[in-house]
Amino acid sequence: MGSQVLSAGAFLRKHHTSVNPRTQWAQNHGGSGDFLEGLKGSSFLTSAAALNGRSVSSRLPSGQLEITRVKDANQHGPSDSVVNAVRFHPNGQVLLTGGLDKKLRFFQVDGVRNTLLHEVHFEDMPLMDAGFVVGRGTDAAAAESAVLVGRRSFMYLFDLQTARAERLTAPSSMAQKSLERVAVSPSRLTFADYGNTGSASSLAVSSDGRYLATGSRSGTVNVYLRTDFDAASVREKGGACSVTPAREVTSLTTDTDTLSFSPDSQILAIGSRMKRDALRLLHLPSMTAFTNWPTSRSPLGYVHALDFSPNCGFFAVGNAKGRTLLYRLHHYERA
Repeated sequence: MGSQVLSAGAFLRKHHTSVNPRTQWAQNHGGSGDFLEGLKGSSFLTSAAALNGRSVSSRLPSGQLEITRVKDANQHGPSDSVVNAVRFHPNGQVLLTGGLDKKLRFFQVDGVRNTLLHEVHFEDMPLMDAGFVVGRGTDAAAAESAVLVGRRSFMYLFDLQTARAERLTAPSSMAQKSLERVAVSPSRLTFADYGNTGSASSLAVSSDGRYLATGSRSGTVNVYLRTDFDAASVREKGGACSVTPAREVTSLTTDTDTLSFSPDSQILAIGSRMKRDALRLLHLPSMTAFTNWPTSRSPLGYVHALDFSPNCGFFAVGNAKGRTLLYRLHHYERA
């Protein structure tokens, strides 16, 4: 694969204090309101109310998806270049964006105002991906940092409480020196991707661990069931295993380099940055694609980043024009 998937939790715990001192040059451009006043110790970052009060979603119907476009998530801070990263904070109220303009931005997302909270400029790294790092504490929504990667041999850890960035070098054992994608996840399985001859380009695991998806440069996406892997692992006595995917998605014909599962594991979003409007949504319980969206009139552009909000009510799409499109999924009561 051309991208490196990191177990960020273990890596950051090991290297957080052992590499370079905190970076002083990262330029804080403020935004609408003081960043520390708006974030430090506030409900945006430290309250789990958005998650704890969340009701279990009902089964999502297949076929037709009730979806409406709302105001762009980054309408008050569009990127000057490609948006490569869009990630919702675990509390569902904050969205970060990052791109080739070297700027990390934070927005309070409500679908109407989408207020810009803060932006930071990184002089030596165009951003290829970013993600929030959630600690092991009892408050699952209290992610206090974000990890940022680009086409560099190092990454940045941005502390949300102090608004300061720390540069971290990659482990010496890592063969790849260009870090372009990051995923915060538990340990991965070792397996052979069905029908793939070395052209894998993306990988995603659902939050409940039930599904695993791989994308390829040919456009095919394989969706696997974890139960199939478990059974194969028993047969192979813990070694590398090979299973047949539950579904092969072949509706895209260019590199499927972006995959994102909804937090309730009912939707898989599949995107390709190689062709305009190349986006599909797969209904996982039935393993069928939604037929009514997107359409030829959906102004997606070239899709570079995808993410769902924690309650699944919002779906964000970052594109090559520097915009982060925002959609409301009406099946979900809470955004």
